[in-house]
Amino acid sequence: MAKIFVLGDFNIDLVLYLDRLPKAGETLNANRFFEGPGGKGSNQAIAAARLGADVTFFGAIGKDHYGAAAIRAWQDNNVNTDYVQQQSDYQTAMALINVDTHGNNTITVHQGANLSLTTDHVQTVAAIISDADIVMSTLGVDATIVQEVFEIAKAANCTTILNPAPATPLSPALLNSADYITPNETELDILLPDNKPAADTIQAARGLLVRDDQIIVETRGADGARWITQDDSKQIATFDVEVVDTVGAGDAFNAALAVALSERKQLNDAIRFANAAAALSVQKIGAVDGMPMRDDVLKFLAQ
Repeated sequence: MAKIFVLGDFNIDLVLYLDRLPKAGETLNANRFFEGPGGKGSNQAIAAARLGADVTFFGAIGKDHYGAAAIRAWQDNNVNTDYVQQQSDYQTAMALINVDTHGNNTITVHQGANLSLTTDHVQTVAAIISDADIVMSTLGVDATIVQEVFEIAKAANCTTILNPAPATPLSPALLNSADYITPNETELDILLPDNKPAADTIQAARGLLVRDDQIIVETRGADGARWITQDDSKQIATFDVEVVDTVGAGDAFNAALAVALSERKQLNDAIRFANAAAALSVQKIGAVDGMPMRDDVLKFLAQ
Protein backbone atom coordinates (compact mmCIF):
# COMPACT_ATOMS: atom_id res chain seq x y z
CA MET A 1 0.00 0.00 0.00
CA ALA A 2 1.24 3.46 -0.88
CA LYS A 3 1.86 5.72 2.12
CA ILE A 4 0.24 9.12 1.71
CA PHE A 5 0.62 11.92 4.25
CA VAL A 6 -2.10 14.57 4.01
CA LEU A 7 -1.70 17.99 5.60
CA GLY A 8 -4.89 19.98 5.50
CA ASP A 9 -8.13 21.25 6.85
CA PHE A 10 -11.26 19.74 8.30
CA ASN A 11 -14.62 21.46 8.54
CA ILE A 12 -18.21 20.52 8.97
CA ASP A 13 -20.14 21.13 5.73
CA LEU A 14 -23.52 22.81 6.08
CA VAL A 15 -24.99 22.52 2.59
CA LEU A 16 -28.09 24.19 1.18
CA TYR A 17 -29.48 22.95 -2.16
CA LEU A 18 -31.30 25.62 -4.18
CA ASP A 19 -32.77 26.09 -7.64
CA ARG A 20 -30.11 28.73 -8.29
CA LEU A 21 -27.38 30.53 -6.39
CA PRO A 22 -28.45 33.75 -4.63
CA LYS A 23 -27.43 37.19 -5.83
CA ALA A 24 -25.86 39.73 -3.48
CA GLY A 25 -28.42 40.77 -0.85
CA GLU A 26 -30.96 38.16 -1.95
CA THR A 27 -32.70 35.60 0.29
CA LEU A 28 -33.81 32.30 -1.24
CA ASN A 29 -35.53 29.24 0.15
CA ALA A 30 -33.53 26.02 -0.06
CA ASN A 31 -35.00 22.73 -1.24
CA ARG A 32 -33.04 20.59 1.20
CA PHE A 33 -30.20 20.70 3.74
CA PHE A 34 -27.24 18.41 4.38
CA GLU A 35 -24.71 18.37 7.23
CA GLY A 36 -21.59 16.23 7.11
CA PRO A 37 -17.80 16.10 7.38
CA GLY A 38 -15.80 18.10 4.87
CA GLY A 39 -12.72 20.23 4.39
CA LYS A 40 -10.47 19.75 1.39
CA GLY A 41 -7.62 18.11 3.29
CA SER A 42 -9.91 15.76 5.16
CA ASN A 43 -11.84 14.91 2.00
CA GLN A 44 -8.61 14.07 0.20
CA ALA A 45 -7.40 11.88 3.07
CA ILE A 46 -10.65 9.91 3.13
CA ALA A 47 -10.75 9.62 -0.67
CA ALA A 48 -7.15 8.36 -0.81
CA ALA A 49 -7.89 5.76 1.88
CA ARG A 50 -10.96 4.56 -0.02
CA LEU A 51 -8.79 4.23 -3.11
CA GLY A 52 -6.45 1.85 -1.31
CA ALA A 53 -3.69 3.99 0.21
CA ASP A 54 -2.27 3.91 3.74
CA VAL A 55 -3.20 7.46 4.79
CA THR A 56 -2.12 9.63 7.71
CA PHE A 57 -3.96 12.91 8.22
CA PHE A 58 -2.29 15.86 9.93
CA GLY A 59 -4.51 18.76 10.89
CA ALA A 60 -6.32 20.40 13.80
CA ILE A 61 -9.86 20.34 15.17
CA GLY A 62 -11.60 21.73 18.23
CA LYS A 63 -12.59 19.77 21.31
CA ASP A 64 -16.27 20.03 20.43
CA HIS A 65 -19.01 17.89 18.91
CA TYR A 66 -17.88 18.70 15.36
CA GLY A 67 -14.36 17.62 16.30
CA ALA A 68 -15.76 14.33 17.56
CA ALA A 69 -17.58 13.93 14.22
CA ALA A 70 -14.27 14.44 12.45
CA ILE A 71 -12.57 11.65 14.40
CA ARG A 72 -15.46 9.29 13.64
CA ALA A 73 -15.35 10.10 9.92
CA TRP A 74 -11.62 9.41 9.69
CA GLN A 75 -11.72 6.23 11.73
CA ASP A 76 -14.71 4.93 9.76
CA ASN A 77 -12.60 5.31 6.60
CA ASN A 78 -9.33 3.85 7.92
CA VAL A 79 -7.46 7.16 8.08
CA ASN A 80 -4.71 7.32 10.72
CA THR A 81 -5.67 10.02 13.25
CA ASP A 82 -2.73 9.59 15.64
CA TYR A 83 -1.28 13.00 14.76
CA VAL A 84 -4.45 15.09 14.62
CA GLN A 85 -4.23 18.04 17.02
CA GLN A 86 -7.33 18.69 19.17
CA GLN A 87 -7.38 22.26 20.43
CA SER A 88 -9.52 23.37 23.34
CA ASP A 89 -9.08 27.08 22.49
CA TYR A 90 -10.39 26.81 18.92
CA GLN A 91 -13.66 25.81 17.29
CA THR A 92 -13.72 23.10 14.65
CA ALA A 93 -13.95 24.82 11.27
CA MET A 94 -17.22 25.19 9.39
CA ALA A 95 -18.16 25.63 5.71
CA LEU A 96 -21.44 27.14 4.48
CA ILE A 97 -22.17 25.83 0.98
CA ASN A 98 -24.85 26.71 -1.58
CA VAL A 99 -25.43 24.27 -4.45
CA ASP A 100 -27.72 24.93 -7.44
CA THR A 101 -29.58 22.43 -9.62
CA HIS A 102 -26.65 22.30 -12.09
CA GLY A 103 -24.21 21.30 -9.35
CA ASN A 104 -22.54 24.71 -9.22
CA ASN A 105 -21.62 25.91 -5.76
CA THR A 106 -20.37 28.76 -3.60
CA ILE A 107 -18.45 28.05 -0.39
CA THR A 108 -17.65 30.24 2.61
CA VAL A 109 -15.36 28.82 5.30
CA HIS A 110 -14.55 29.77 8.90
CA GLN A 111 -11.14 28.12 9.35
CA GLY A 112 -11.16 27.94 13.16
CA ALA A 113 -8.74 25.29 14.45
CA ASN A 114 -7.30 24.73 10.96
CA LEU A 115 -5.04 27.75 11.48
CA SER A 116 -3.72 26.65 14.87
CA LEU A 117 -0.94 24.33 13.70
CA THR A 118 2.59 25.41 14.70
CA THR A 119 6.17 24.53 13.88
CA ASP A 120 6.30 22.47 17.09
CA HIS A 121 3.38 20.37 15.83
CA VAL A 122 5.20 19.76 12.54
CA GLN A 123 8.31 18.48 14.31
CA THR A 124 6.24 15.76 16.00
CA VAL A 125 5.40 14.27 12.58
CA ALA A 126 8.73 14.78 10.79
CA ALA A 127 9.53 11.05 10.77
CA ILE A 128 6.06 10.20 9.43
CA ILE A 129 6.44 12.77 6.65
CA SER A 130 9.84 11.39 5.68
CA ASP A 131 8.46 7.85 5.49
CA ALA A 132 5.65 8.74 3.06
CA ASP A 133 5.58 8.08 -0.68
CA ILE A 134 3.43 11.14 -1.34
CA VAL A 135 2.99 14.25 0.82
CA MET A 136 0.05 16.41 -0.18
CA SER A 137 -1.49 19.59 1.19
CA THR A 138 -4.16 22.18 0.62
CA LEU A 139 -3.91 25.84 1.68
CA GLY A 140 -6.59 25.32 4.34
CA VAL A 141 -3.77 25.64 6.88
CA ASP A 142 -1.12 28.34 7.25
CA ALA A 143 1.16 28.44 4.18
CA THR A 144 4.28 28.52 6.35
CA ILE A 145 3.26 25.16 7.83
CA VAL A 146 2.74 23.76 4.33
CA GLN A 147 6.18 24.93 3.29
CA GLU A 148 7.80 23.41 6.37
CA VAL A 149 6.12 20.05 5.80
CA PHE A 150 7.07 20.08 2.12
CA GLU A 151 10.70 20.92 2.90
CA ILE A 152 10.89 17.91 5.22
CA ALA A 153 9.31 15.80 2.47
CA LYS A 154 11.73 16.97 -0.21
CA ALA A 155 14.72 16.36 2.06
CA ALA A 156 13.51 12.74 2.23
CA ASN A 157 12.89 12.55 -1.56
CA CYS A 158 9.10 12.32 -1.15
CA THR A 159 6.84 13.52 -3.96
CA THR A 160 4.83 16.61 -3.00
CA ILE A 161 1.43 17.70 -4.32
CA LEU A 162 0.11 21.19 -3.56
CA ASN A 163 -3.60 21.80 -4.06
CA PRO A 164 -3.66 25.63 -3.81
CA ALA A 165 -7.11 26.04 -2.32
CA PRO A 166 -8.28 28.41 -0.99
CA ALA A 167 -6.15 30.15 -3.62
CA THR A 168 -3.71 32.88 -2.64
CA PRO A 169 -0.46 34.10 -4.21
CA LEU A 170 2.31 31.66 -3.34
CA SER A 171 5.83 32.42 -2.16
CA PRO A 172 8.74 31.32 -4.37
CA ALA A 173 9.91 29.00 -1.58
CA LEU A 174 6.57 27.20 -1.38
CA LEU A 175 6.34 26.92 -5.15
CA ASN A 176 9.84 25.49 -5.24
CA SER A 177 8.90 22.74 -2.76
CA ALA A 178 5.90 21.49 -4.77
CA ASP A 179 6.43 18.80 -7.42
CA TYR A 180 2.81 18.98 -8.61
CA ILE A 181 0.55 22.03 -8.36
CA THR A 182 -3.16 21.28 -8.86
CA PRO A 183 -5.36 24.39 -9.18
CA ASN A 184 -8.76 24.55 -10.77
CA GLU A 185 -9.41 27.22 -13.41
CA THR A 186 -10.46 29.90 -10.92
CA GLU A 187 -7.56 29.17 -8.60
CA LEU A 188 -5.08 29.31 -11.46
CA ASP A 189 -6.33 32.78 -12.39
CA ILE A 190 -5.72 33.93 -8.81
CA LEU A 191 -2.22 32.45 -8.76
CA LEU A 192 -1.24 34.23 -11.99
CA PRO A 193 0.54 37.62 -11.79
CA ASP A 194 -1.74 40.53 -10.85
CA ASN A 195 -4.55 38.02 -10.22
CA LYS A 196 -5.66 38.41 -13.83
CA PRO A 197 -6.48 35.66 -16.35
CA ALA A 198 -4.06 35.66 -19.26
CA ALA A 199 -5.01 35.30 -22.91
CA ASP A 200 -2.51 32.45 -23.13
CA THR A 201 -3.28 30.66 -19.88
CA ILE A 202 -0.86 27.82 -20.54
CA GLN A 203 2.07 30.16 -21.10
CA ALA A 204 1.09 32.23 -18.07
CA ALA A 205 0.81 29.11 -15.92
CA ARG A 206 4.40 28.26 -16.80
CA GLY A 207 5.38 31.34 -14.84
CA LEU A 208 4.52 29.38 -11.69
CA LEU A 209 7.07 26.69 -12.48
CA VAL A 210 10.36 27.45 -10.77
CA ARG A 211 11.96 24.05 -11.47
CA ASP A 212 12.23 22.20 -14.77
CA ASP A 213 10.75 19.01 -13.30
CA GLN A 214 7.57 20.56 -11.87
CA ILE A 215 4.11 19.89 -13.30
CA ILE A 216 0.87 21.86 -13.09
CA VAL A 217 -2.29 19.76 -13.29
CA GLU A 218 -5.22 22.11 -13.86
CA THR A 219 -8.70 20.71 -13.20
CA ARG A 220 -11.26 22.06 -15.67
CA GLY A 221 -14.62 20.67 -14.60
CA ALA A 222 -16.56 19.16 -17.48
CA ASP A 223 -13.52 19.66 -19.72
CA GLY A 224 -11.43 17.27 -17.64
CA ALA A 225 -7.89 18.26 -16.72
CA ARG A 226 -4.68 19.28 -18.40
CA TRP A 227 -1.06 19.01 -17.40
CA ILE A 228 1.40 21.78 -18.10
CA THR A 229 5.20 21.62 -18.02
CA GLN A 230 7.81 24.12 -19.17
CA ASP A 231 7.88 22.50 -22.61
CA ASP A 232 4.53 20.82 -23.21
CA SER A 233 0.88 20.44 -22.20
CA LYS A 234 -1.98 18.05 -22.80
CA GLN A 235 -5.71 18.00 -22.14
CA ILE A 236 -7.15 14.76 -20.71
CA ALA A 237 -10.91 14.47 -21.28
CA THR A 238 -13.21 13.46 -18.46
CA PHE A 239 -16.37 11.34 -18.54
CA ASP A 240 -19.94 12.32 -19.38
CA VAL A 241 -22.03 11.70 -16.27
CA GLU A 242 -25.13 13.16 -14.64
CA VAL A 243 -23.97 15.80 -12.13
CA VAL A 244 -25.76 15.91 -8.80
CA ASP A 245 -23.29 17.68 -6.52
CA THR A 246 -19.81 19.02 -7.43
CA VAL A 247 -18.75 19.57 -3.80
CA GLY A 248 -15.67 17.41 -3.22
CA ALA A 249 -15.02 16.62 -6.88
CA GLY A 250 -11.67 18.38 -6.85
CA ASP A 251 -10.73 16.53 -3.68
CA ALA A 252 -11.59 13.18 -5.24
CA PHE A 253 -9.42 14.15 -8.22
CA ASN A 254 -6.44 15.18 -6.08
CA ALA A 255 -6.61 12.06 -3.92
CA ALA A 256 -6.86 9.77 -6.93
CA LEU A 257 -3.99 11.57 -8.64
CA ALA A 258 -1.84 11.05 -5.54
CA VAL A 259 -2.74 7.37 -5.33
CA ALA A 260 -2.07 6.81 -9.03
CA LEU A 261 1.27 8.61 -8.94
CA SER A 262 2.30 6.67 -5.83
CA GLU A 263 1.63 3.50 -7.84
CA ARG A 264 3.96 4.76 -10.59
CA LYS A 265 1.24 5.28 -13.19
CA GLN A 266 2.22 7.44 -16.15
CA LEU A 267 0.86 10.98 -15.87
CA ASN A 268 -1.83 10.62 -18.57
CA ASP A 269 -3.08 7.41 -16.96
CA ALA A 270 -2.94 8.95 -13.50
CA ILE A 271 -5.07 11.89 -14.64
CA ARG A 272 -7.55 9.56 -16.33
CA PHE A 273 -7.84 7.61 -13.06
CA ALA A 274 -8.35 10.91 -11.22
CA ASN A 275 -10.97 12.07 -13.74
CA ALA A 276 -12.87 8.82 -13.17
CA ALA A 277 -12.85 9.27 -9.39
CA ALA A 278 -14.11 12.84 -9.76
CA ALA A 279 -16.82 11.74 -12.23
CA LEU A 280 -18.09 9.19 -9.73
CA SER A 281 -18.01 11.71 -6.88
CA VAL A 282 -20.31 14.24 -8.57
CA GLN A 283 -23.09 11.67 -8.86
CA LYS A 284 -23.73 11.62 -5.09
CA ILE A 285 -24.70 14.23 -2.51
CA GLY A 286 -22.10 15.18 0.08
CA ALA A 287 -18.33 15.39 -0.14
CA VAL A 288 -17.46 12.30 1.89
CA ASP A 289 -20.41 10.21 0.73
CA GLY A 290 -19.38 10.92 -2.85
CA MET A 291 -15.82 9.65 -2.49
CA PRO A 292 -15.64 6.40 -4.50
CA MET A 293 -14.06 3.11 -3.49
CA ARG A 294 -11.18 1.77 -5.55
CA ASP A 295 -13.19 -1.09 -7.05
CA ASP A 296 -15.84 1.40 -8.19
CA VAL A 297 -13.26 3.45 -10.06
CA LEU A 298 -11.73 0.39 -11.71
CA LYS A 299 -15.13 -0.89 -12.81
CA PHE A 300 -16.05 2.54 -14.15
CA LEU A 301 -12.84 2.71 -16.18
CA ALA A 302 -13.36 -0.81 -17.50
CA GLN A 303 -16.79 0.17 -18.81
